[in-house]
Amino acid sequence: MRFPKTLFGRVFALLMVMMVFNFAVLFALLVLFVLFPAGHHYGYLSKTIGVLVEEIAQQSDDESKRRLTERLKQRAGVTMAWDAEERGSAPPRRPFFIAWQRALQENPKDGLVILYQRDRGHTLWLQHRTFPVFSLGFPAENLLGMPFFMLLALLIALALSTIAAFWTARRLSRPLQTLAETASRLGLDLRSVEIHPDGPEEIRAVGQALNRLRFNLDHLIREQEFLLAGISHDLCTPLARLRLSVEMLGADSDDLGDGMKEDIEEINLILQHFIELTRFNIEETEPWEAGDITPLLIDVAQKYRRADVDLKLLLGKIPPVRYKPLALRRLLYNLIDNGIKHGGGSVSVTAAAVWDRVDVCVADLGPGGPEPETGRNPGMKESRGSGLGLQIVRRIAELHGAELKFGNGPQGGAEIVLSLKPYAGQP
Repeated sequence: MRFPKTLFGRVFALLMVMMVFNFAVLFALLVLFVLFPAGHHYGYLSKTIGVLVEEIAQQSDDESKRRLTERLKQRAGVTMAWDAEERGSAPPRRPFFIAWQRALQENPKDGLVILYQRDRGHTLWLQHRTFPVFSLGFPAENLLGMPFFMLLALLIALALSTIAAFWTARRLSRPLQTLAETASRLGLDLRSVEIHPDGPEEIRAVGQALNRLRFNLDHLIREQEFLLAGISHDLCTPLARLRLSVEMLGADSDDLGDGMKEDIEEINLILQHFIELTRFNIEETEPWEAGDITPLLIDVAQKYRRADVDLKLLLGKIPPVRYKPLALRRLLYNLIDNGIKHGGGSVSVTAAAVWDRVDVCVADLGPGGPEPETGRNPGMKESRGSGLGLQIVRRIAELHGAELKFGNGPQGGAEIVLSLKPYAGQP
């Protein structure tokens, strides 16, 4: 049997093992210190009764025995028989009867045995097989029904214990489960939620430690982004001077000047991407919205059309999604700009509901790229390996819990699909 992997399963299994062990120990104590001593006690009482009846039988005539039999039947419900007839068989092998039988067999000369008769009512017979022979019959229905009631009580106690173990395990594991779910959301967005776990002090201490870690990581990221933004900004001024100097080069240095201009433009593009990365925190902290993204897509398309960009917008019926407007715009701008630059200037944006998701597809008419199996992403071509535009797109997709797929369209050209999950809750 495999050991449970979850904390709930392990705690529940441990509690159940402990309860079964406790029931086994309790049953053993019941047998050793209750049933066996009670059986021996009944054996000694049976011996005493046998001695008394033996003395009465030896000193009484038949009339006295008859009167004794009637009085026992009327006043005690005990059946008295003055013969050696076998009226039953050996009683069930249970601890109480085993101890009773052993007590009677300590001295075989006494000739006492116990028998159990199932027909004509449940009767337990104490039979004296030596002279004078006699048998005493006691009603035994309640006595033999006791193990059944004990088993029923044990099953009820086990059922109640199982419910208690389930509730206890659930009570202990729920705060940890909540803490794990909150920590998962924290991994996607440092500012998504502050952790306030319930439960024991140890779990609360873990939650407080995660809050401190969240604060420290956020502070560290802000410091790094501030430093990155400062470096990027400071480099813009010398680049501007360098561009001016290249413009002032003579006509004999056209090739050299053109090459230097291209290098300056590439450096400037990389710096712009770094600046965009530093702005990502602003978009992370903006509030979530829930609704139809059709107006946002139309507005983005109109901006490019006003700039004489050949952009086709195809919209289907789109269910509401949960999104951050500035971040989603930034993602679309990066994908569309990339398509314009490397896809021949013509871009199409398609949005529609596909099964259980909302797909936003940005496609161009360029040469496309290698298939995804090669380990590279077609369509997002970066200048000499900077990769920052793709990194921004991926971070925004992860922020939305969306899937990003890269491939080539059926008509050629790169095709990038953003798959968003429909949102049915409140913003």
